[in-house]
Amino acid sequence: MLAILFRNLSFKNSHFQNVSTSVVTKLLSSILFIVIVPFAIANIGEAKYGIVAFFLTMNGYVSLLDTGFSYAFGLRYAQALATEPDRAPKVVEGSLPIYLFLSFIGFVAIWLNRGYISQLLFGSEVYRDAMVVFGLSLGVTVLDSFFVVIIQAHNNIKWISLNRFGLDVVKIVFLVILILFNYAPEFIVWGLLLGSLIKLALDIHIANRLCPLFQLKIDFSPKEFKQNIRLSWAAIGVAIASLFLSMIDKTLINSKFSSEVFASYSFSFDLTSKSYFLMYAIVGSSYPTLMRRIAKGDSIKDILKLNLLGLSVISFGYYLPLVLFGKSILTIITNPDFAERTAQILPYSTLAAVLYLTFNIFENILNARGHIVSVLVIYLAGVVSLVLAVQILIPRYGVTGAALSLLAMYITMLFVTLVSFRFFKRTDPCAV
Repeated sequence: MLAILFRNLSFKNSHFQNVSTSVVTKLLSSILFIVIVPFAIANIGEAKYGIVAFFLTMNGYVSLLDTGFSYAFGLRYAQALATEPDRAPKVVEGSLPIYLFLSFIGFVAIWLNRGYISQLLFGSEVYRDAMVVFGLSLGVTVLDSFFVVIIQAHNNIKWISLNRFGLDVVKIVFLVILILFNYAPEFIVWGLLLGSLIKLALDIHIANRLCPLFQLKIDFSPKEFKQNIRLSWAAIGVAIASLFLSMIDKTLINSKFSSEVFASYSFSFDLTSKSYFLMYAIVGSSYPTLMRRIAKGDSIKDILKLNLLGLSVISFGYYLPLVLFGKSILTIITNPDFAERTAQILPYSTLAAVLYLTFNIFENILNARGHIVSVLVIYLAGVVSLVLAVQILIPRYGVTGAALSLLAMYITMLFVTLVSFRFFKRTDPCAV
């Protein structure tokens, strides 16, 4: 099975460069995060950092808004490159207007509702001006995803990883400035905006080297728009559901509890998500083989076993020590009160992370098989279960109830996923 992962592994191999760059940049980002967060909490306090963390958290999820169109654009562009290279520029021209529209609408929606959004998220309109800057960064991020798709279709993922790392560095620099000069927490949104603009410029430069963008024109063809919609409607539903699932617990915690509680809750889930890049590298490295097996009608059981093996290594190598020694480590790098609150949530956030990564393995196979509608059904089941769970568990168990709600959601999604696989196994002899 390991031969599947390491086949053609060499420093000159583009696949190896993509995987290694992703791992190294994510690892560096995680190290910077682990170093800077305790320093931030010690100097600006948990309440102030909780607000900063919320802005950073929201910024991490806004890219989900365009996922449906990126799925359609990426699929059509990649197919054109492989089968009809002369048609590829036409696909680019017809897809750009969608991203321009989404970018503009995203900013205008936040700008017009900045006071309401600030009141909803923070309990007052004190951050209404900051929401305007945040809206600009949102618009830039959505537009940037258009160029990211082009780079990805040309298998230059290493540049995507490097540019994302650059964005993380800008965020951390602004966080350090905020700490040193004791600026208001909303100062961080300027870092988000500047980092997004720098990343957009770099991605445009790289995408233009791969596809002559400045020689193309914007095409408002209804035919191109319909083709994108036809392929993306289910993926858009998945993106919206994913955004909802990603934000609802943090939004409720931020609105119902203190900033100190949110800081602990956010830090707990940030710790458990820091190993995601390892699993993504394993799953991503086996994806080309997965696609070829499916196209040929061959079994993919060994790839599934390899992914589950990787998950086991991460679970026992990272998550188990995190649960056993997390409180002791947090007490050393933060303060006893913060460590105590975070440690209470950590076992649940850790189990939620393992369930999510397990689900992600099977979701990846469903996407590779083209069962995007099934994925949408799974996410809708997750939405229903999470909505019901937070209504029951948060009033009864407080912030721990939010973590338990996520556990209930992932259990539901994983169960529906396995049921889907049982169904497809009856109709497809090569299904897992």
